[in-house]
This record gives sequence, structure tokens and C-alpha cells, in this order.
Amino acid sequence: MQDFLDFYQFGGFFNHVVTLLCLGSLATLVLHAVGPRRAGGEAPLLGLADRFTILAVAAGVLGTLFNTIEMGAALSTVAAEHYMPAMARGMSLVPIPLAFALLCAIPLGVATGCLRHRARAA
Repeated sequence: MQDFLDFYQFGGFFNHVVTLLCLGSLATLVLHAVGPRRAGGEAPLLGLADRFTILAVAAGVLGTLFNTIEMGAALSTVAAEHYMPAMARGMSLVPIPLAFALLCAIPLGVATGCLRHRARAA
């Protein structure tokens, strides 16, 4: 892989789903940060941001599963002398959706936790 664009494209459709879910999570965090403060109680937008983040990781896991199935189907068509290089290349591409989901979800989870702690402390 040469750059981030290659990394993103090799993740396929599921990277798009992860991106949209993480953008939804980010939008709810921004709305929580700039919105009016409620006295006491849990902020509902932080719960929604957590759900978006969990769904993004689930989409990454599902993308990895589908990539594994697709790699197995593709390896069944490869000639015996090219099987090992093809498998090595496939194994490097399989976990990309999960890696991208975690790359996005971990900072969002940390931000949600910090905002939740700040809301409880106030």
C-alpha cells in the first residue's frame, strides 16, 4: 500500500459504512459540546455517539468476515504455484475494514468518555 487512499479503497464498501457511522458519532459529539447544558442526568447525545461508534466497529468486523469469505473464494481459483503469494496478499487485505474501524472508533470512544466525565463532574 502506497498511501491512505489505497488503504481506504482496499477496505471496500465497509470502509464507507464505517466512515458514515463515525461521522455520525462525531456530529453528535459536536452537538453535545455546543448544545445547552442540562442540570444533572446523562446526556442523550453521548449515548447516541457510543452507539454509532459500536456500530462502526461492528461494520468493521463484518467487513473482515466478508473479506475472509471473498479471499477463500478467490484462492479456490488460483493455480497451485501461485497459491502462497496470493494467500499472503489476501491475508494482508482481509483485516483492513476492522483496522479502519478501530482507527476511527478508538479516538471517538476516548472523546465520548472525556465528555461523559466532564458532564458528570459539572
